[in-house]
Amino acid sequence: MKAARTVVARWANEGLCSADYIDRWQAWLALPLQQLAPLMCGDAEGWGPAMRQNSPFAAAAMGPNIRQSVEDGSKGLSRKTPLIS
Repeated sequence: MKAARTVVARWANEGLCSADYIDRWQAWLALPLQQLAPLMCGDAEGWGPAMRQNSPFAAAAMGPNIRQSVEDGSKGLSRKTPLIS
């Protein structure tokens, strides 16, 4: 989960994602796994599908070489353009 927290911190620091998602993911990732899993798999008060589509786990699961390739391929995009959403 540390890698997912790092991704969310990057979203926040570089303005790569909506504050709604950043705030919610920060809160979710602070929860114990037993509380986090049902949120991630359920409706989560209507947020479940959106949170699964904008998950830090996809970027966290990618190795550093893949992340670097994505970042290298994104040169020329604005800082507001999400690399991974």
